[in-house]
Amino acid sequence: MHVIALHDIKDPEAFGEIVGPTIDKIPPGMTLKLMLPSQDGEQAVCFWEAGSVENVRSFIDGATGDTAENEYFPVEESQAIGLPQASSAAA
Repeated sequence: MHVIALHDIKDPEAFGEIVGPTIDKIPPGMTLKLMLPSQDGEQAVCFWEAGSVENVRSFIDGATGDTAENEYFPVEESQAIGLPQASSAAA
């Protein structure tokens, strides 16, 4: 399944310092397909492939702590435009 994570970043500098090391620790079965930060660093949208929304929530909330408020939702794949083909990693 595909999951969107919306990040309302409270501390852009601290959030930025977390991103690199966190990417290196993505659990098996989860793939970060896109990370789209705003120019001011105060918001970001991430596009994940994972087994569930809860898998993404648990990983991201544990990593970002209080540097951001995060929201998550599953993508309605039948209505999506331009959705990449699923990989076997998140199946």
